[in-house]
Amino acid sequence: MTTALKSIVCVGVVSDGPSCYIDEIWLMKFQYMLTGVTAGHGDMAVHSVNTPVSVAGMDVSPGEIIHMDENGACKFSAHIGFEPKDNY
Repeated sequence: MTTALKSIVCVGVVSDGPSCYIDEIWLMKFQYMLTGVTAGHGDMAVHSVNTPVSVAGMDVSPGEIIHMDENGACKFSAHIGFEPKDNY
């Protein structure tokens, strides 16, 4: 799924579910905010896009900007004019 998301110029995902293959995803320089990590998964599907979500106690609405790394995340209003930078 990460490869498909990168192909449409997505730089990260906020999800209300867990993921696996975290080390491989990190090497792809893609950001996830998840509810946890799992050993594996079944079929995956996108249930909705551009809808409000609540993950790890953070409410996120479409248009808000999320800054995240392995230590946590914070959000900003889209009004600040943020441009995504390369992940390091």
